[in-house]
Amino acid sequence: MPMPRAGTTASLAAALLTLLVSGVGGTSAEGGGSFTEGGGTFTGGGGEPFCGVEPAPRAAPSPDLHCVELLARYEVREASGWGEMLPVTSAFGLDLDRDGMLRWRLAVRVSNLPSPAALDPEARAWIAWATGPNLVPEIRLGEVTSGNGLPGAAPGGGPGLVAEAEMTLDKFRVLVTAERDPDTPVRTGPVALRGDSPSMRMIPHDEPWLFLPTPGAADHAGHGGQAGDHAHDAHAGHPEHLQPGAAPGDRPGATPGDAPAPLRWRMPPMHPLVPMPPGLEHLVPAVTPWLPGADLTEAERSALPEARPTRVLHLEDGDRVDLESGPVRRTIRGHEHVFFGFNGQIPGPRLVAPRGATIQLRAVNGLPFSTAIHWHGVRLDNRFDGVPGVTQDPILSGETFDYTVALPDAGNFWYHPHIREDATQGLGLYGNLQVTAGSTTAPGSPGDGAAEAFWILDDLLVHDDGTLVPFGLEAPTHALMGRFGNVILVNGEERPVLEVDRGQVIRFHLTNVAAARPFHLVFGAPEGFGAPEGFGAPEGFGAPEVLGAPEGDAGAAPPRVKLVAGDLSAFETEAWVEGVVIAPAERYAVEVRFDDPGLVAVENRVRAVDGFYGNIFPDVDTVAFVRVRDTPAPPPPPGARPFDTLHEDAGVRAEIEPLRSHLQREPDHELVLAMEVGEVPFPLRPLMQMDSAYFSPVEWVSTMPEMNWPLTPREVRWILRDGATGLENGDIDWRFREGDLVRLRVRNEREVLHAMQHPIHVHGQRFLVLSLNGVPLENLAWKDTFMLPVGWTAELLVEMSNPGDWMIHCHISEHLEAGMQTVFRVEPAEGTWEGWRGFEPVSGVAGACEGAPGGRRGKGGAGRTPGVPGG
Repeated sequence: MPMPRAGTTASLAAALLTLLVSGVGGTSAEGGGSFTEGGGTFTGGGGEPFCGVEPAPRAAPSPDLHCVELLARYEVREASGWGEMLPVTSAFGLDLDRDGMLRWRLAVRVSNLPSPAALDPEARAWIAWATGPNLVPEIRLGEVTSGNGLPGAAPGGGPGLVAEAEMTLDKFRVLVTAERDPDTPVRTGPVALRGDSPSMRMIPHDEPWLFLPTPGAADHAGHGGQAGDHAHDAHAGHPEHLQPGAAPGDRPGATPGDAPAPLRWRMPPMHPLVPMPPGLEHLVPAVTPWLPGADLTEAERSALPEARPTRVLHLEDGDRVDLESGPVRRTIRGHEHVFFGFNGQIPGPRLVAPRGATIQLRAVNGLPFSTAIHWHGVRLDNRFDGVPGVTQDPILSGETFDYTVALPDAGNFWYHPHIREDATQGLGLYGNLQVTAGSTTAPGSPGDGAAEAFWILDDLLVHDDGTLVPFGLEAPTHALMGRFGNVILVNGEERPVLEVDRGQVIRFHLTNVAAARPFHLVFGAPEGFGAPEGFGAPEGFGAPEVLGAPEGDAGAAPPRVKLVAGDLSAFETEAWVEGVVIAPAERYAVEVRFDDPGLVAVENRVRAVDGFYGNIFPDVDTVAFVRVRDTPAPPPPPGARPFDTLHEDAGVRAEIEPLRSHLQREPDHELVLAMEVGEVPFPLRPLMQMDSAYFSPVEWVSTMPEMNWPLTPREVRWILRDGATGLENGDIDWRFREGDLVRLRVRNEREVLHAMQHPIHVHGQRFLVLSLNGVPLENLAWKDTFMLPVGWTAELLVEMSNPGDWMIHCHISEHLEAGMQTVFRVEPAEGTWEGWRGFEPVSGVAGACEGAPGGRRGKGGAGRTPGVPGG
């Protein structure tokens, strides 16, 4: 569909006509979606209908986003009905096809339908259909029957049911027609009822005047001025915030001629397929732009060490290692920048230790501000969890802290700061901790004689000229959606190439450390896939057969991918998957066998939403390549499990099976995910109100950076709310006892100004995701982080096995900084937890990690690190 140019808007009638004719969002005949007819009848929300029911079952998904109201024509005006959309679930939670389209189970319930002869004397059956916006493609859902062999409504006017069908359509219509042939594969009869999917509410906006600045709007809420004119002293006088360092001309040995140009805000890059709405050009964040090294001369920058690739450190019980965080140089797209690294490496060292070991790790703070290290997913002693204000004091600049890390579980863990993750983690402070075990099915151990590859996924936000988009000094920017980057990195590199032999099995240990981006990784590009290269592609990229492939390599056939393990354990049963859905902070292990020589592209394949013009379209980024040599791999060792077989982990299944009975009881607590927007500059609020007509279950791509970028935690507040008491964030006071099994319902509120998915992380414990939207999950693994899409409800079973004060929070870094965090207490089996300095989980905790990068400053000027403000 041709897009209107930025700054122009077609008439509403013309836009609607264009929408209907074009079938945007993959719903045209050639773009289209797919379906699978199933057997049986369909009900959502744990066996209960949830559309048209007041109140809807609490475990059901949001009716506003999952229900299609069916409206009757005059001749059958007494009839009514609903199309119920229940997302198909998988081991990842939601289930996507290879091209990133969400799979739905759609069924129709109707009431008070007369005989089909009411519309056509020769019609013998009511048939339900799903179609694209332009009526192509056309999916037969099935015959509307009452269950007693008669067409139409059940006795007494009850609902008729349709056998469920599985499909992938972004935007669609539901039709019920009177057909002469009950088995017809093509719709030919008159329409009795029709309805549009919630996504069809997205239409091009027709009020351009609404988005133009009004007099005085440029100065509203401190966001005024052109992007290059932001005042740097807007927050002077706040001693709790990191203040800019001395100007280069004020430093010994520096002259004004050495001074680099001061940082100024510039509009971040737009998505190449989504024009910016008019009226936003004047907005900038009401914080000071900050980048490490921005005040350095060329000589000072060159004196910093160059970032090195990851080294592997093998540790045994009782071993000790130092982890020093400090500034490094690295080059991204031909431009040199100052980043941070552990021991000079990005990612930091991969620490490898056996299950049951206890290792000693000394954190040495070579940064110019405070830090701490959180051991993500590790069920360790609470004193060493690494959360300033909850389990320890921040580590001041130039100081150290000794962590004792006990490793009770095998798996792929990771470590990162827990102060201003948006900037510190986003600039390179992260690394893997691999805990090995003897079992080949443990998440830290490969099977089948497979080789291992550890891939840490990240993204960076880069201007078109190659410079980094600054972070906020006093507070994070991008508080609405989180900071989505436009350059995807694997282990700190852009599009690396992995070399393997033909027939080799590789176990990929995947970790997502991005601030906000969830990935959908697909191995291999189907021939003829014509999606454009994604956000941030070099200019001129089109749709080659293998996007961005090294020259001279032929494409190989897509390999099979087998899901093996999650965060903290193997899955009960391995599973074949089309792609890997991995949210921020999650980890998965997949095994891939590369049978054909050539080049395999590893791509991030998702759907992007343009709410302003009502489009849903494919967005594809090449993440990495695997070059398969035409050299046969050595045979697997004797006794290795065959790759072509899906294996059951008897130990995990035996541990989990007795816990399924908890599905039969009511939740102990409910956690509601919500948000509030305070005073924001015009025209952001009306734009967000229009955008709220429909929310995609997951925002995979940032298509509205100009609305997201200016907002900080001062304008946006993200919320964890106790569903029983109404208490929020740091005011929530949950207390448990060691050994408790807590059933926790988590509901992602749709009725907010900007809803989006949340990756929820529970510190110090492990949990199972028992069900989604009332539907039990069949293949479980122990987890510490999971992603909950918009309008969905999850039931968790949290094993309270570790005494202490522990955080639960959203792992979108900017949401965490905007308040979406709380602390719960687990008392020991006997006695009372004293806590760190008698810490009590009460109001004020949510602010413990606020402030500028590093929170509190280091002591005086001692230990200054050149190139970072405040050093």
